[in-house]
Amino acid sequence: MKAKQITLPDGKRIQAQFLGAGAFAKCYLAQDGFVYSIVKNGQKESDYSKQAVGEWADSDNLHIPEIEFLGEDDNNCLIYKAVYYQNKLTAAHSSAWAEYKTLKRIWMDNINFDRLGFVQNNKIIDLARAAGVKESICDALQSISDSCRNYGDFYFLEFRTCNLKVNDAGELILLDAIFNKKALYEAINKKLHG
Repeated sequence: MKAKQITLPDGKRIQAQFLGAGAFAKCYLAQDGFVYSIVKNGQKESDYSKQAVGEWADSDNLHIPEIEFLGEDDNNCLIYKAVYYQNKLTAAHSSAWAEYKTLKRIWMDNINFDRLGFVQNNKIIDLARAAGVKESICDALQSISDSCRNYGDFYFLEFRTCNLKVNDAGELILLDAIFNKKALYEAINKKLHG
């Protein structure tokens, strides 16, 4: 894997290896052991879910990832620094996998993007509680959803294995479990229509 030099908002340059990309972010593992996410600002709408989780979500909840907003770079991109959770969520992590399967089933059976995000998220969380998902996971989901409300009503929970990790104790980490629907639609439209 080829190293890339990343310039942080404070001007510091670090060497990092590309880890992967999503709809909004490119992620790099740096030599300091942290993951740096570079999130492109949208023209009309941006996804501030990482910033919301880093600033507002319950940092004492073990299911919420440790994320720090570093600022904006010279290219108008938002830069975040996060703990590197290297354990992928797989069926080998039986307890976390069972929680994930329950959340995924509830989400698939009840997703409705016509609702406001917080209304949809509260329904998913209520159903998760009723289905016996760990209270600490439900509390984390509530904290993540509530933190994103500071940035608008279009943030929706989602449960995909690529956005979830497991810590060394085998606990589910909600690494990137929420997104801004409006920013996603803008990004898709831009890709399709230039």
